[in-house]
Amino acid sequence: MLSSDSYLAVLVGFIPIPSAAVTAAYLSANFEYMDFKSPPFNNVLAREALQYATNAPALDRSVYKGYGPASETLTGPDQLAYPGSSLPGYRTYNLAKAKKLVAEVGGISFTQLTLGNTPFDIEVAEALAKQWALAGINATIDPLTLAAALALLEAGNFQGVVAGYPAQQDSPLTLSTSLVCPVLFSPGLCDQTVTSTVEQAIETQKFSAQATLMKRALTQAVVGDAAYVALNSSPFGIFTTKSVHDFSFYGGEIYLSNVWLS
Repeated sequence: MLSSDSYLAVLVGFIPIPSAAVTAAYLSANFEYMDFKSPPFNNVLAREALQYATNAPALDRSVYKGYGPASETLTGPDQLAYPGSSLPGYRTYNLAKAKKLVAEVGGISFTQLTLGNTPFDIEVAEALAKQWALAGINATIDPLTLAAALALLEAGNFQGVVAGYPAQQDSPLTLSTSLVCPVLFSPGLCDQTVTSTVEQAIETQKFSAQATLMKRALTQAVVGDAAYVALNSSPFGIFTTKSVHDFSFYGGEIYLSNVWLS
């Protein structure tokens, strides 16, 4: 058994650990998926309202404790072809504009799934619901297990959910499932301009050219189509005390075979 001053911890819920060293990688981002084929999000004004009603920097401060920096894009800065954290024209937090759009569409109510029913999953959903409520948006939280939520997502039977994607360092390839027609987990969304731009990025050899193309595709999807509400760069964090050595974290998995304590 490990002593009280000799342990390792993976950050769940982003609770600071005294005297801990932090290693974080940012390959992807968290963002709100929406159902395009059914109300309320088959109306672009409802999607725009949700963007305006979302305060991503506040979410980072209150829930992620500063380890999930707000982002307007869907990629993380550790991806090779990262196009930057901002997109031209993105609808940043503006409560007045959100309220105006909510009134214009006659109100917005929907069910927000959680991709797992851990305390942290529920905390994220509750924090967002409180933000959206300020704009008159009613989000009812349905805290499902991961398996149950994935079944609904795969069937396209949901209204809203916060998720990311299985990111690797190659941003065009791994993000393509969230942008290229038919789009995974976004029922009814298909923008041929976005698809062709991402396909060009995948075929491009230079990372700088890939980043330019991906920013163009993301700007069209996130700003032009209001397809997603961008939240934050998704942190994969490992927290250790000075007594823990030589464990590895790669691709979302923790490897303990070489761990030793001093």
